[in-house]
Amino acid sequence: SLGCLLYSITCGGSPFGEDMETCLEKNEKGTFKFPKPKDIVHGLKAVISTCLNIVPEERYLTVEELQRDVRHVLADHVTSAEQAGVLRQLKLLIKRNRKVFVVSIISFMALITIGFYFSLKLQLKRQETEFQKGYAMEQKSLADGNRSLYENELEWRDFTVQRFKGDLE
Repeated sequence: SLGCLLYSITCGGSPFGEDMETCLEKNEKGTFKFPKPKDIVHGLKAVISTCLNIVPEERYLTVEELQRDVRHVLADHVTSAEQAGVLRQLKLLIKRNRKVFVVSIISFMALITIGFYFSLKLQLKRQETEFQKGYAMEQKSLADGNRSLYENELEWRDFTVQRFKGDLE
């Protein structure tokens, strides 16, 4: 079958074993495993598994369906055989658009860094403003105290002058 041929090309052996008895038994049950050390793309494994499915209705019904999925594997897109989740689709999207993703991540990190920097500067300005406000209030209090002393001294002078004038008359 086409599935056996794809498996042999990809993995370098038969999907159901080497001896005829094991091959027939595994073929009837549809049991096969991909070799572990081989780096086979997940989408290609799904395509081969669909081709080797023992239920004919669950295999590719047309050559066009198979061609579409093979093109999707080659382009790092999700195949119809994979039933991939959102994370798998995101992983393939990132793989296809690696440069755009890297630039986006760097831009995002730069924006976060700039935002943090300006937030920190704003916080420091607020602290400085609060300090200056406290200092101004302190100086105003001192000035009010000095003014009160000055006014008291003026009153005392006026009183003394009045008294001195009264003593002279």
